[in-house]
Amino acid sequence: MKQILFTLIFIFLAHQLSLAQQPQTDTASRPGIRIDSSVVWDRLPIFKKPNRYLYTPERAAAIVSVIGEPDVLRQITTLPGVSSGVEGSLGLFVRGGNSGNSRVEYDGVPVYGTNHLLGLFSSFSPDMISITDFRTGGIEASSGDITSSLMRIKSKSGKLMSSSWNLSLSPYMTSVYLETPGKKGKTDYRVAGRFSPLPLIAGIITGSDENYAKVHGLMHDWAATVERRFNDKSVVKLTGLFSQDRLTAKYDNSGAIMQNISGMARLDFQSSLSNRTEFEVYGYCTFSKVLQNQDYYRGGKKNSSYSMSCDWVETGVKSLLSHKVSCHLDVTGGMEAKTYMKALSGAAFADINFHNGKWDVMAGYRHIIYHYDGWNTTGFDAHLRADLTLTRNLGIEVATDRMSQYIHVLEGLPTGWAMNIMSPARKDFKPEISGQIYAGLFWHKDVRLKLLGETAFHLNAGGYARDMDGMISYKSSINMFRITEDTWEDEVESGSGRSLGLEISGSMSSERMSMNVAYTLSKTDREYPSINEGERFPFKFDRPHILNFQSDLTTRKRERGEQHLGIVLSCCSGNLMTVQRSQYLGVKPPYWETGLSGMYSDKFQDNIHDRMEMTSVNGHRMKAYFRLDVAYTFKFMRKRSTHDLTVSVFNVTNRHNPYLIYNDYGTWKQVSIMPVMPSVRWSVKF
Repeated sequence: MKQILFTLIFIFLAHQLSLAQQPQTDTASRPGIRIDSSVVWDRLPIFKKPNRYLYTPERAAAIVSVIGEPDVLRQITTLPGVSSGVEGSLGLFVRGGNSGNSRVEYDGVPVYGTNHLLGLFSSFSPDMISITDFRTGGIEASSGDITSSLMRIKSKSGKLMSSSWNLSLSPYMTSVYLETPGKKGKTDYRVAGRFSPLPLIAGIITGSDENYAKVHGLMHDWAATVERRFNDKSVVKLTGLFSQDRLTAKYDNSGAIMQNISGMARLDFQSSLSNRTEFEVYGYCTFSKVLQNQDYYRGGKKNSSYSMSCDWVETGVKSLLSHKVSCHLDVTGGMEAKTYMKALSGAAFADINFHNGKWDVMAGYRHIIYHYDGWNTTGFDAHLRADLTLTRNLGIEVATDRMSQYIHVLEGLPTGWAMNIMSPARKDFKPEISGQIYAGLFWHKDVRLKLLGETAFHLNAGGYARDMDGMISYKSSINMFRITEDTWEDEVESGSGRSLGLEISGSMSSERMSMNVAYTLSKTDREYPSINEGERFPFKFDRPHILNFQSDLTTRKRERGEQHLGIVLSCCSGNLMTVQRSQYLGVKPPYWETGLSGMYSDKFQDNIHDRMEMTSVNGHRMKAYFRLDVAYTFKFMRKRSTHDLTVSVFNVTNRHNPYLIYNDYGTWKQVSIMPVMPSVRWSVKF
């Protein structure tokens, strides 16, 4: 128990300490570019149809983050069907799935380490991003190893007409972005870097106060692209991404290290073979290294320790061929091969899109061949989405997905910190399989209002049912502290899950004002042979009610500047926990290797520790969650520069939302980690 409490205390202290605290582009010459012009001008997403959401970095700025920094992942947590896990976390739990079931791609390459500093913000610089595409259903077969949701992040591309650079400063983050064309106009360079002084600030504070753990560390990320055009039809692009967190802490007779390193590299070739046919092929490497180590000392000597670690390296090659058969029919097919952790995986896929004035249909199929340690198997993914426009304003959508995931992600503590163990599927732990179906209505209406002018209204309402199989979990929560990627098989077992939900979302958008509201009613549970005595139990992030509201109001608009007021309101049911019925003294379990030789050993007294009798798994729901965020942005346009000054307040009401609760010898106590957090951010673009 001491080990668990120390870990939780460390997380709490780290959070508290850390919280103390586009130029002109020519896309016409770029093959393979498809931009939905209808989504460019709105600061908030428009829920035109279910299961699909498009964002630009400008829209992310309307979502108030913990540290006032625009964040492409933070915006996803406000969508229907999405739960963000615990306070401050950026974990994506979509339609009852685990966070490891949601796939994040950066220019088509999976990224497995997506968060900084215990999940406070993501590792993607918004300056490098052109658009993000988030899917919860009807997912294209061109992407695999998904059983929940897909987020595609596309970096900026296109011919640069001139050089420019951006600089952003805040107490929590310093970021810089530079883009410039080559001398002959055929090569473009883009680079972005971010550095957070939070670990340094924490080190200064903790260094002078003996009541805190002595914390210090490093946090930074970098992204770069080099784009070379051979002619108007062929382009080669090199993309790189690197992110690192390292936190160390010393407290009393204990010490801990948390490290998270991730990145990717991609070399891509695109060519327009004709006016109707485009070809793309790229090779990539993506990696993630996670380490958590904790040591305990007595009498100047190490008494005990535990560690969690995972090194993941994945390399692959992928080709795509897209052909426009007619004005109503598009076909995309391709092949993919990759290797990771002695596993080999290959796939062939095809997506067909048909669209006319009444129907919009997507059908996809993916055939998979997999090999690991002498075990061979095959599988498939199948996707179907059909939109039928019933009237000018009303339509119906049906989507169904059969998805498989050959990468198991064994999740650690629900903090948003990447303490997950990743391992390939194997004979004893077969791939995860998910099947879901969605049916709903979508409605659209354009009207002219006296005060707002031309205004667009959108409303979506639908329900989903989902089954999950092959999901792995720890048999006991204590087991996560003594395994690595090589020993996890002995401590986990495979089970199933199911989720039912109702999703309702609506939006209003005009020139001066945008509003979005999303509500989710859901129920999610799990079933494992030996967990909770084999009885079904609720998922730890089963939140029956989730309500999110966003608004962006242009309070002043002039030729040389404008002002925006942004509001984000989040309220939902509390998270679930397994709590104790009673507490008593008992002998330390033998697997801690205490050296206890007998009942009458001289060390017997040193091995008596607090023991707890627990309730049913996730049998207690904490109090409801509520948070109000407000931001005000001043935009000033000068002759050669644009300035943005954003003043934001996270958790305006200073509500003490529960992070966890525990029983301290008969007294129930609550830990809250996210107080009211003001922030000021200044950004300049030249």
